[in-house]
Amino acid sequence: MLLLDHEIDIALKGDDVLVGLLGGERIYEFNEPGDKDAPYPEVVYEEISNVPDFSADNYEKMSRITYSLSVTSEGNLGEIINAVERIMISLSFVRHSLGRNMRGLPIGVKGKEIYFVTQRELLIDVNENRG
Repeated sequence: MLLLDHEIDIALKGDDVLVGLLGGERIYEFNEPGDKDAPYPEVVYEEISNVPDFSADNYEKMSRITYSLSVTSEGNLGEIINAVERIMISLSFVRHSLGRNMRGLPIGVKGKEIYFVTQRELLIDVNENRG
């Protein structure tokens, strides 16, 4: 099983264009900050699934990993969504779907969920685990 949260965090926070569009590092894992009056826009990412995609000799060889990225803004979502998609594609993800509009946001704030999926090979020596 591969864990990609750290790789995604570094890529999103390290992108000057995205950080500029957000007005700072308003990029969070799992949940937005506890302060509901925190400024928008923001991006929140979360791993949705991480399942074996190929196995051989009783070992997982590949994983299929899906992430949800929620983009919220009081302004135009398009530029932020394009920047997020560009970054995720650079990490070998493919946009699976542009999800539903988010509900329950403050008045004047729009949001969209975007789903990305990747298939990654596990780089392990399967013989090292055999007695």
